[in-house]
Amino acid sequence: MLKNIFIILMSLVLITTTTSCNKSCGDNCLHGTCDNGSCNCPDPYSGNNCDTMCTLGLEGYMCQTPSSEKFFGTWNCTSTDQSGNSKTYLITFTANSYNLFMDMNNFDQVGGYPIICTMVGKESFSIDQTEQTPQGTAAGISGSGQFNNGTLIINVSENGGVSFFAKATRQ
Repeated sequence: MLKNIFIILMSLVLITTTTSCNKSCGDNCLHGTCDNGSCNCPDPYSGNNCDTMCTLGLEGYMCQTPSSEKFFGTWNCTSTDQSGNSKTYLITFTANSYNLFMDMNNFDQVGGYPIICTMVGKESFSIDQTEQTPQGTAAGISGSGQFNNGTLIINVSENGGVSFFAKATRQ
């Protein structure tokens, strides 16, 4: 009898543990995958169960969070040009007037006008030459950036042919 009670209790613990583990991701992650108890949603999906399709530049619950917000702040950046010369400095990302854009300041320690970055996904942006201020120091600049596992990878090319590869971590 005691053995049967023990088996029933262990079964209940196993069922409860399994159920709570599955419930931590909701009934399912409709368009995503369960990762450590929460849904990991690919673009353009968002929400607790990856059940909401957000427009580009927005994410989160009810698509209310600008995707660019995760980049805002100061980053420790090390960039290397195509000749192998590298330097370390701080860059900042600040809000732009539009959710789809943000400004990258001080890249390669160049002051003046910011480099305008365009969100192309929840974790990535492009640097489009046509979006830059024509009279600014960012004129003729193009490239991209990708945020992955706490590291931001940035590739920048100047009109004159100089290219930079940079890695940045949040300060």
